[in-house]
This record gives sequence, structure tokens and C-alpha cells, in this order.
Amino acid sequence: MANIIKYLGCIIFEKAQDILILGGIGLFIITMFKYVSVFAGSLSLSIVLILLGATLSKIRS
Repeated sequence: MANIIKYLGCIIFEKAQDILILGGIGLFIITMFKYVSVFAGSLSLSIVLILLGATLSKIRS
């Protein structure tokens, strides 16, 4: 029973980290659009999406 609780705790903690990372990325992109310019926001959005795509493709392969 203790092992199951530890395992579930690890899963919840990993998902919390993912949520925080995605929230930070979203905040960065919104800040770039709002306070810098549309061009900088579009550029940062495309860079973030390329990096996420490259990371996910390496994880799955």
C-alpha cells in the first residue's frame, strides 16, 4: 500500500511540474505579445512550439 501511495505521489508531482512549465511558457508568450510586439510574440511562439515538438519527438522515439 505504501508503494502505491509513493507511486501516485510521483505521478501527481510530475504532472504539477508539467502544468507549471506550460503555464510559464504561456505567460512568456502572452507577455511577448502584450508588452513587446506582435512580431516578437509570433517569433517566441514559433520557437517554443519548435522546441516542444523536437523534445516530444525525442521522448517518444
